[in-house]
Amino acid sequence: MKYIYIKNYVKLTPKQKNDFLDFIDSRVQYFKIEKHEIVLGEESIVLEFEKESDMKIAYINFQEFFKNIETISVYIVRKTIENDTTILTFKDLNKRIRV
Repeated sequence: MKYIYIKNYVKLTPKQKNDFLDFIDSRVQYFKIEKHEIVLGEESIVLEFEKESDMKIAYINFQEFFKNIETISVYIVRKTIENDTTILTFKDLNKRIRV
């Protein structure tokens, strides 16, 4: 299953987080978030979407929303479980992290 990983999300100000939530609400016809998980060690968030959501549109929209915030990066990741450990594999990078 694919997810969107937003690096350094935890570092956003409360206003930036609120603006992002309002932004998501305005795009509900294209994608809906089913669950989220904070990755504290990475200060990031992983978003899981409902099956009918368009991940590509969500990814493009999130990149556009965060384009002026240099500390934020948006990635599509795959989430797997290996030996009771959750692993995130980044689609466009040769990178995996344990969470």
